[in-house]
Amino acid sequence: MLLHNSCPKLRATPLKYFHFLANYRNIFGLKINSQGDQSKRLESGLSKLSEAENLVEKLVNEVTKSKDELSQKQIEAKHAMDDITKAMIVASEKKMNVEKLQQVLKVEEEKIMRKKKDIDIELSDIIPAVEKARKEVG
Repeated sequence: MLLHNSCPKLRATPLKYFHFLANYRNIFGLKINSQGDQSKRLESGLSKLSEAENLVEKLVNEVTKSKDELSQKQIEAKHAMDDITKAMIVASEKKMNVEKLQQVLKVEEEKIMRKKKDIDIELSDIIPAVEKARKEVG
């Protein structure tokens, strides 16, 4: 009644007041519903963000693990490359030694061939004398 008496100039009747209250209740209910819908959307968005955070954390862990594995494989590959390089150096040194030995053997073979020729020449002179001596002795 106090509210009704405070608005005499607006011709506020109790019926208008009840309509006002009903409209206020409807508008207030719509606001509550829209805030509820907005709240649901926000909760859904937060849920999606939480899922995305978990996924990102999982991916970061996988990337870190893969990075560690890659580092290990790179170290292993470096060691293998070092071993291959050392083996190639040793093989190259052995090849050079073999080539030097082949040259020395070639020179020695040439000396032996010359000595053989000299011996063959001497034998060609001595063999007829030995044959002649055999015939005379025998």
